[in-house]
Amino acid sequence: MSICEAMDANTGRTALQNTVGKVSAEFIYLYPPGIPIITPGECMTEEIIRQVLYDRDIGLPVQG
Repeated sequence: MSICEAMDANTGRTALQNTVGKVSAEFIYLYPPGIPIITPGECMTEEIIRQVLYDRDIGLPVQG
């Protein structure tokens, strides 16, 4: 799915742990410096979720 389609889609909030297989409608990134972990339109995978949780748990500035 394109970024525009994902950002304009009808969406809802879901706990991060429950997003495997869903399409992201938001950016998740480390800010600063602003490095995206996932962008709108990408499919959420277990690996991405593990990485986001790991980054957050070690104190990195995860946003999104």
